[in-house]
Amino acid sequence: MATGILWMMSVWALFGDDVPTESEAGGFVKRLYDLGDAAGKPAVGATILFAAYMLGSILTVSANSATFQAGRIWHAVTKSRSHALSTPETMRREFSMSRWVQAELAQRIWADLPWMENMTMGRRDGATFEFMHLLLADINQLDTRLHAKNQDLYQEYDRRAAEAALRINVGLSVAILSISLAFSFTSWCLFGLTLSAAFVALGVHRSRQSNDVIIQALLIRVIESPVLEGQHPHVVMMRNQVTEELAQTGRVATAS
Repeated sequence: MATGILWMMSVWALFGDDVPTESEAGGFVKRLYDLGDAAGKPAVGATILFAAYMLGSILTVSANSATFQAGRIWHAVTKSRSHALSTPETMRREFSMSRWVQAELAQRIWADLPWMENMTMGRRDGATFEFMHLLLADINQLDTRLHAKNQDLYQEYDRRAAEAALRINVGLSVAILSISLAFSFTSWCLFGLTLSAAFVALGVHRSRQSNDVIIQALLIRVIESPVLEGQHPHVVMMRNQVTEELAQTGRVATAS
C-alpha cells in the first residue's frame, strides 16, 4: 500500500492542477464529487486507500529482478575499470549471494558433479559459474521446496524477502515522487533521490540475505535442486559434452 500511495502522490504532483474543483466540475467529474459528498469522507478515504493498494500491487517490482538490474547498472559504471567481475551475469551472482556463500556453493557443486574434475580449471570455473546462474534462476522453485521441507528456514527466508521487496519498491516510488515534485515545483526535491538510493541499496542487501537462506538450505541438504542432482537439461548437456570429449581423447571419465 505504501508503494501505491507514493505513486498516487506522484500522479497528483504532476496532474493535480488539471483536476477541476467541485464548483468548476461538470459531467462525470461532477457526479464523482456528488458521490463523494453522499458517501462521506470515511468512504472516500477508504476508496483512495483501496485504489492505492491495487496500484501498488500492480506496480510492485520483484526484489530479485531489482537486484539483477542493480548488478547490471553497477557493471555499466565499473566496466571501464580493472574490476574482477567483468560481465553482467557475474554481477548478478555477486549481488545475489554473499561471497562466502558462493565459495561454499562452488564446493558443493564440485562434490555433487564429480565429472567436472575432468575439465580444465578454467572451464570448470566457467561451468561452476553457469550452474550458480541456473540456481539463481530457479530460486522461486527452491523456495517452494523449502516451504514444504522446513517451516523455520522458510519463514526466515520469507521475512527477509518481504523486507527486501518493501525497501526496494518504496525506494523506487520515492524516486518517482522526487522527480515528479521537482518537475512540478522545485529541483530541490531531487535530493529525495538520495533517500531513494539508500532504500534500494538496503533492499538489495536484504534480497541477497534472503537468497543466502535458500543456498544454505541447499548446502545442508534440506532441499535439493535439479542442477545439483544433475537433472537440469543444461547440466546433462555439459556432462554429455565432457563424456564425448573424453571418449575422443581416450581418457577415462570420473564417475558421474
